[in-house]
Amino acid sequence: MYVVKRDILRRQDIVEDVQQLKVVGSTVLAVGQALAMVVVELTFVFSTQRKTNYLICSNKIHQHMMFTQYNTMAMNE
Repeated sequence: MYVVKRDILRRQDIVEDVQQLKVVGSTVLAVGQALAMVVVELTFVFSTQRKTNYLICSNKIHQHMMFTQYNTMAMNE
């Protein structure tokens, strides 16, 4: 009886361990996906910001357009 009880308890522990590993695995997966989304978003913002700064600083933009863009940026903040 003792051996059977010990075997049952050991199997229950294994099942609980597997369930905990599934929870941890899904949590790690969710955190990894969120981190990947943040990295993609920051990369997009960084690359877009460089292009915007280039356009603002270049001589190819009319002065009125620069003034309008600065006003828009000031209003958004």
